[in-house]
Amino acid sequence: MNFKIYLLFCLLSTSLTSSFAEAQTAWEQLFQSTFYNSSVYVENHCTENVLRYLRMARAKGLDISKVEAIELTDYLDFVTGHNVRTDNLDKSSNWYHHVILKVGNTILDYDFTNQPTPAPLYTYFHSMFMNERMKKDKEYCLKRMRSLKLTIFTGSDYLKRYDDKIHSDRLNKKETYIKDTGWICR
Repeated sequence: MNFKIYLLFCLLSTSLTSSFAEAQTAWEQLFQSTFYNSSVYVENHCTENVLRYLRMARAKGLDISKVEAIELTDYLDFVTGHNVRTDNLDKSSNWYHHVILKVGNTILDYDFTNQPTPAPLYTYFHSMFMNERMKKDKEYCLKRMRSLKLTIFTGSDYLKRYDDKIHSDRLNKKETYIKDTGWICR
């Protein structure tokens, strides 16, 4: 699926039904209530953090098939997160991959900032993945953002991948690159 179409779908899906809006609030409340819980969050273990969160959400009766677990990889370099949860003043990290959750048009990421901050898609990508050079040099920004690959699973399929040890090729997933990054690199 083309990322531009995917993004358009995400942006248009903001006209949520009231029941989904309530469910989104429940997802965000669970995220906020577990953000500082050391049995949920372990630094540099984003996959396990997302898995623990999805298991808790399922146990609380939330429909995990309605959210998306997104794995980000970078074919040029490490995935570099800025404005990350850390005690260091540097506030950036390099990862081989990074995993986040998308609920509606909101990103939930235990590694984003030092406080529980559910963020809209654009705000999250702009704050988390753009360094100062990218903010000043649009061509460099486009090159770096286009190298990000997103592998998108439903929450339920993401759990199956790890809990049931089903190879990801046997699961329903979408793989895409951020081809049209004009919305990020302004």
